[in-house]
Amino acid sequence: MKLNWGILGYGKIAKVFEDSFKDISSSQLFSIASNSKILKAKLKNNVIQTYTSYEELLKNKIIDIVYIAKIGRAHVW
Repeated sequence: MKLNWGILGYGKIAKVFEDSFKDISSSQLFSIASNSKILKAKLKNNVIQTYTSYEELLKNKIIDIVYIAKIGRAHVW
């Protein structure tokens, strides 16, 4: 079973974190929440679910782990 990850925020650190999933077989990036126009354009045709509201992502019961990449600090919740 793969762990489904969500990311809150889509800044520089979140982009690096997103790239790390390419080499991990036990986890997958499932969703990202951000109001960033860059995110919307980049992931327009991608399988990763996107949200414009952090609360929406947190309510998704399919997500097992949330990485918070906001305000200069990153946290796992």
